[in-house]
Amino acid sequence: MNYFMTLGNVYYKGERINADDINVPQRPGLNYDWNYDEGEWVSSKTSLESYLDEHRWKIESGGMTFNGPAIPTRERDMILINGKINYAILKGLPDTDSFTFTLNATEITMTVGAVKAIGIAMAEHVQKTVDAAAVVRPLIQTGELTSAEAVKAAFDTAFAA
Repeated sequence: MNYFMTLGNVYYKGERINADDINVPQRPGLNYDWNYDEGEWVSSKTSLESYLDEHRWKIESGGMTFNGPAIPTRERDMILINGKINYAILKGLPDTDSFTFTLNATEITMTVGAVKAIGIAMAEHVQKTVDAAAVVRPLIQTGELTSAEAVKAAFDTAFAA
């Protein structure tokens, strides 16, 4: 699907041109630069890095599974879990004590040890997305990846490793 260019810049033969009336592909919500190259619109390295950041964020905040159940990983959920961990540490609660709290609109009772384990898994999940992006970004910068589809595939592969 094509969108009228509303964000970013459009270049033709290296010159920035007025994009108000040019119909070029764009992913809504991202700041993309486009170049007209060999008769087709090609996203720039900046655009592909923006796509990489957006895809990494979707994976990071899209949840994870932990010992079976799905665990949400939005910032609010991570703050809740880390708050419970900090509370337990500050109060000196043993890992066998229990908490009852609401997570993802569900009332849950868990031991302090289980909450700590989820917190560690969340941190590892986030770090894994950062590490995968760190593998892919240089491939964009060197021109090895030239499409959003290639960036997504490379990220997903690095994330799964």
